[in-house]
Amino acid sequence: MGVKVKSVGTASIGMSVPSEDGAVRRSRSKAIEEAMSLAVKKCYAAGITDPVKIRAAMMAARAKVKGQ
Repeated sequence: MGVKVKSVGTASIGMSVPSEDGAVRRSRSKAIEEAMSLAVKKCYAAGITDPVKIRAAMMAARAKVKGQ
């Protein structure tokens, strides 16, 4: 008697910004989180749902905030 499992794809994105010590670092972490979140919202507003493209937009937003 086996259990049947069905895989189902979803259209969701997760993000994690590690907490850092100090007010400046917390502020920067918050700015990074907000920029990445805005990037996801812009992608969905433009009809982009491909996780690879969304991740690329998130990483570009992160790099911009970090000054890279």
